Amino acid sequence: MIHQKEYLEMKISSKTIALTTVAAIASLTLSGCSSNVDTIDKLIDEAKYDEALTTFSEWKDMKPEEKEALIERMKENLAQSLEKYALEQITYDEATALIDTVSSLYISELDEDITQVSVEIKALSESKQSYKQGLSAYDSKDYLNAIVQFNNVLENDCNYENATAKAEEAIIAYTDSITAQVDALLKQGDYQGAAQALDQINENVTKANLKSSATINESISTLSKKTAVSQGEDYAEKKDYESALKVLNDYRNEYSEEDAEINKLHDEYADQYVDFIVKKVEALRKDKNYLKALEMLDNAVEIVNAPEFATLIDKINKEKPTYLCDVLYQNSDRYELLSEGEPVMDTIGNTYEPGNLFEISSSESGWSNYDGYADYYLGYKYNKLQGVIAVDNQSVEANCTLYIEGDGVVLETLEFNRLSVPTPIDIDISSVNVLKFRTGDFDGDEGDFYFILSDMVLTHE
Repeated sequence: MIHQKEYLEMKISSKTIALTTVAAIASLTLSGCSSNVDTIDKLIDEAKYDEALTTFSEWKDMKPEEKEALIERMKENLAQSLEKYALEQITYDEATALIDTVSSLYISELDEDITQVSVEIKALSESKQSYKQGLSAYDSKDYLNAIVQFNNVLENDCNYENATAKAEEAIIAYTDSITAQVDALLKQGDYQGAAQALDQINENVTKANLKSSATINESISTLSKKTAVSQGEDYAEKKDYESALKVLNDYRNEYSEEDAEINKLHDEYADQYVDFIVKKVEALRKDKNYLKALEMLDNAVEIVNAPEFATLIDKINKEKPTYLCDVLYQNSDRYELLSEGEPVMDTIGNTYEPGNLFEISSSESGWSNYDGYADYYLGYKYNKLQGVIAVDNQSVEANCTLYIEGDGVVLETLEFNRLSVPTPIDIDISSVNVLKFRTGDFDGDEGDFYFILSDMVLTHE
């Protein structure tokens, strides 16, 4: 097998023979002035560039055949400089000095060759620099950088074969190092740390454009699976089945949806998750906390689309009363549904969870007074309105009244201030078409007074 360096040396030898042949033919066909071609060629070969340029500048009456011979000699010199530099028989400065000299002849027929050789020598210079940096990075155990640098070495660089071999060594060393790193974290039970380390490794490999390396990818896949299994088991032991399933799903989406071990674990955790959620929902259902139960089921369906969840949703929707938050209101002002966010506190310290929770307020600002209201179209479908009215702790010191009306008739009048305790309501609305909540009689100097409407339920009883 002929190695890269031997192959390049053979090419240079054959070029030298060709150059000698061209020179011999030129000496037979040219007149006495052809000695100028030989002289310039010899001076360039001896790196006497200034003398070569002087000889060229003093050459008078160059014949076409002489110019053609000189051009061929210079092309050969350019090609040989590139190959000698590839073999490191000459330095970069020596190679570029020859190119600069040929360029200084200002022969337009050589422009294309000069440009091409200049580009290739610059690329070779970068290739050789990459090889040196690769060796340095390898010695420093910066294996990922070493792989990148060795992969940047060009095929016509005499270091190419060594760089290819060293790249393979660096890949093995790198996979060994990341395996040791992740295994150590897993052994310590730091599953989150192992997952984060793998994320960083993946990011580094992507940045280094090494995703095409089968060896590296296989190592990362193996470590990711090991981490996913360990992390999933840890979450499952803590009954955090949602996180356990997410870890396994992330692995399946990234690497393989057909992995038997991962899929078996996923099915086990999914079954445990369904049992866990069903028990939680049944407890909420027993306490008639239907909104919380439905919220939990809606979230659970996003994780596992189990038929048990669909069955429970149907049952709860049939059992639960109509909450006020389930009914659309047609007109409103200073009236708000608090479906999410932080709990609300009343003036005596009770808290109210978001969901079926509303606030309505009156406001005094300078000479202007604003009262809140909300209209609901019920269409005579309900018999009772039940719930609790309280005062939000944000309210200013004042007196204010909440009116609950049916078709323009006041059904309930509730006079409140900051000393008022939460008040349950149970109002007959069997003959009500349009239900209205409105505030009034606010006697504060300036500020807002907020009523809390909690657990408002419309029943058919």
